[in-house]
Amino acid sequence: MKTTGTILGVLVLLVWTVAETTTSRPCAPRFLSARAMVCVCNATYCDTMDPVSIPAVGRFVKYESTSAGGRLERSEGVIQPSTSGSGKYIHDWKDTLKNLTVIDYLGVPSKKEKYGI
Repeated sequence: MKTTGTILGVLVLLVWTVAETTTSRPCAPRFLSARAMVCVCNATYCDTMDPVSIPAVGRFVKYESTSAGGRLERSEGVIQPSTSGSGKYIHDWKDTLKNLTVIDYLGVPSKKEKYGI
C-alpha cells in the first residue's frame, strides 16, 4: 500500500512538472506611465511562453506584445497568395522604436534602401 502511494505521488509530481513547463504564464504588468509597461518577474512569479514551433507550410505564427499588458501572445494564420500588388511588403510599427519600418521581407530590392529607410 505504501508503494502505491509513493508511485501515485511521483506520477502527480511528474504531471504537474510537465504541465508547468508546457503552459505559458501571462505577463504580470506594471505600468510606469500611460505608455510604458513592464512585466514583473520576481522570486515567486515570472511570465513564460509556450514552446516555439514551426508552423505548417502555408501558415504563419505571429507573436504580439501590446501596451495593455499582452506580451508575446501567439496567434496563427493562413498565408493567402495575391495576384495584385507590386510584390513588396511593408510593415509599420507606429510609436515604437521611432517608427521603425521593416521593408521587403522577401529580400526584393527597394529604391528606399538607398535613403536608409
